[in-house]
Amino acid sequence: MGEDGPTHHGVFDLSFLRDIPNLILAAPADENEMQHMLKTAFDANAPFVLRYPRGAGFGVKMDDAPQALEIGKGVWLKKGKDVNILAIGNRVHPALKAAQALAEKGVDCGVANMRFVRPLDTGLIDEALALSPRLVTTEDNMLAGGFGSAVAEYLTDKQADFKLLRLGIGDEFVEHGKVSQLYDQLGMSAGQMTDHILKWKTK
Repeated sequence: MGEDGPTHHGVFDLSFLRDIPNLILAAPADENEMQHMLKTAFDANAPFVLRYPRGAGFGVKMDDAPQALEIGKGVWLKKGKDVNILAIGNRVHPALKAAQALAEKGVDCGVANMRFVRPLDTGLIDEALALSPRLVTTEDNMLAGGFGSAVAEYLTDKQADFKLLRLGIGDEFVEHGKVSQLYDQLGMSAGQMTDHILKWKTK
């Protein structure tokens, strides 16, 4: 039996929470951002859901003290001319690894840490769209109704010229397995992300 099973996967929450009015829905990229997001939540004086995965962090350097983040604002980690990955939660670091691997194959790929599913940073999405019409969303949540759906809805309502690849969990229950193996199996690891983007970009 593996480390994680169908009754332990929190992969539906972005989908069923993001349509609640006035709710702030955030997902930190790592343990350092987690402490800042906790400070943000306590200071918000509003309904606030902080989504984080089980298990260990990424081992990043921790800041000395938590600081409140601007609600509804993501941050650019790298801007790309060919494609840009809009990542949420613990898929941010794998997205950075994928961007590095893509660079080695001649693809200029950017990465944005979106931080918030609600309110969505539409300004950052517009910036990404101005750099390239090719956008990729990645999340450890169901594709149906999740973060990628929120981005797709915004771009469609905007009637933008875009090409979107959404990476996440399909219409299935995730089985038992080691977390790293499950991400690879579901096409959400850095390596699988790289392969998906390369295949999609050449279409």
